[in-house]
Amino acid sequence: MGAGRMQPERTIVIVEDDPKFSKTLCRSFERRGYRTLAADCHDALRELL
Repeated sequence: MGAGRMQPERTIVIVEDDPKFSKTLCRSFERRGYRTLAADCHDALRELL
């Protein structure tokens, strides 16, 4: 991409019931430029979306 052009925001949804692993995944993707949304179960995912 050329200088000065904004890249589109990339979002990833992580559904993981282990809070420590979920946090690790979120940090990893955030370092790569993703916006993360995390849920610990299907019901929480529905509320996010």
